[in-house]
Amino acid sequence: MAKRTLIFGNISAGKSALAKQISAQTGQRHIELDELAWRDQNHSIAEKIQVISDELQYLNESGNWIAEGVFGHPISQLCSHSNQVIFLDMPLHVCIEQLEQRYGNELSASDLERQRLWAESYYYRDTANSYAYHSELFDRFSDSKIRISSKEQLKSFLSELATQNCGHNLTLIS
Repeated sequence: MAKRTLIFGNISAGKSALAKQISAQTGQRHIELDELAWRDQNHSIAEKIQVISDELQYLNESGNWIAEGVFGHPISQLCSHSNQVIFLDMPLHVCIEQLEQRYGNELSASDLERQRLWAESYYYRDTANSYAYHSELFDRFSDSKIRISSKEQLKSFLSELATQNCGHNLTLIS
């Protein structure tokens, strides 16, 4: 059976870092969904959705993968093809801290502030890129699911993953 893991959560919650670590342990192909969403800025929204849909269809046919992102459209498309989801439900202060560590020297002050506002709005906006939407996807998912809500839980999860041969029997962290 193919191993297909989907990770979602707020900006700078640690999705990419977690996906890379799991990929290294399990051999699952790592796909950054947000990169797909931002690619090809010259296309209309409808064209971008079609390109993403085509790429996700290819992904679904290609065996083991681990995909991560914040944008709801690609996440919702992959959710039904996943056999494990991980919701990085980190507190805002963790996301802001990691955002500043990741982009603090790369972005202008105004761009960094825009990213902070995006992170803050995650908890109250009413879109497919929101806490409410991610929570709903997580709650409806009927296969293996893991919700990680602190750095300590993440550390524990990674420690458990490292002690297992292939990461297929991961324990639910609530």
